[in-house]
Amino acid sequence: MRVNLLGTVELVPTGGESVTLAATKRRAVLAALALELNRIVSGDRLLSLVWDGAPPPQAKAALQGHIAQLRKLLGSTLDLVTRVPGYVLAGDRHAVDVFLFEDLVAAARKADDETAAEKLTSALELWRGPFLVDVPSRRLHEAYEARLEELRLTAVEELGARLIVLGRAAEAVTSLRAAAEEHPLREPLVARLVLACTTPVARPRRWTCSDGPARGSRTNWASTPVPSCGPRTTPC
Repeated sequence: MRVNLLGTVELVPTGGESVTLAATKRRAVLAALALELNRIVSGDRLLSLVWDGAPPPQAKAALQGHIAQLRKLLGSTLDLVTRVPGYVLAGDRHAVDVFLFEDLVAAARKADDETAAEKLTSALELWRGPFLVDVPSRRLHEAYEARLEELRLTAVEELGARLIVLGRAAEAVTSLRAAAEEHPLREPLVARLVLACTTPVARPRRWTCSDGPARGSRTNWASTPVPSCGPRTTPC
């Protein structure tokens, strides 16, 4: 069983089809517990996260009902247990897509270019849409979203860098351009896109963490449009 949070909230049985939880609050409860995998989440914190700091009088009973229903769905790979003062979702780290994503990105940073590109591609493929797109809880988003979005953008940049030095710049353009359109003032991202659109196919060289915009560059990023790769641009 795997819990997917990078997009809609889903439960995916091993070898089976994904299960979408119909109840909005149940999705929020699962997300709050999965994001703290193997750590106790107090009942009060769960109530605050799921009901955005304003739980109604019946919220505690409703929470207990959601917990009971989730236990029926989780199977044997994830265990939802009561631990004073709340609950803990126990299981393998990679049973939650968020942590699998984080570990793939971390592993890529220590790998050679080819392996890193494979791991980063796999990591980014885990994103099926915006984080917790079908969970409206503002407090859940505020607690976790900014860090994960930053890591996603960093992964896009690093994948672009690795593909460029492997001589596969054209493969990086689509993801770089989509991210740059969302974040046009993010200098490393736009720099990677410019490089991907203008670098001819060349013999690969080793990527280093210092790769990025040239030092001393006075590019006015705020006024620089996101590049559009036209028919005369190599390798787009």
